Amino acid sequence: GKRWQHRASAIEPLMGVRADMNILKKSLIAVAVLIGLVVATLAIIPLVLDIDQYRPEIVKLANDHLQGRLSMAKMKLSLWGHVEITLEVVELVDAKGNNVVAVEKAYVLMPFSSLLAGTPRATIRLAKPDIRIIKDKTGDLNVAQLVKPSATQAPAEPKPAETPVSAKVVSLARQSS
Repeated sequence: GKRWQHRASAIEPLMGVRADMNILKKSLIAVAVLIGLVVATLAIIPLVLDIDQYRPEIVKLANDHLQGRLSMAKMKLSLWGHVEITLEVVELVDAKGNNVVAVEKAYVLMPFSSLLAGTPRATIRLAKPDIRIIKDKTGDLNVAQLVKPSATQAPAEPKPAETPVSAKVVSLARQSS
């Protein structure tokens, strides 16, 4: 009798390890299912949500604020690793009808981390850009005249509720065809 009791008492700690392993196994399965659902969602959203439907509204809004004309052929959305909006055949023309920017494709990239942190940060990449900055006889640049002047003079200091926007050119490179 004591011999069997001794063996049973030696097995009891192993039963606790087995229970812990089952909990770990179920937890790993739950995490894998959750990751699978996130990946599936990221793959399905761009297929279901056609952001190109918003293109006419975006172009109209931009043109309402421009002394010139913005046009673009198509918009696409991708969510692999970051938010990526692809703009196809983008052209910006000044009020005189001169091309200022023409691009086969432009990519607007936003990391998920910046969106989740509440401080969206976007990078814009241009494929095969044709950018023409011209200084006229009065010394004004065509790009400085693209935005329509507001009906009322804007205050010198931004309002506290406004989010400041800044941009910097990281690099310019000519892509060979």
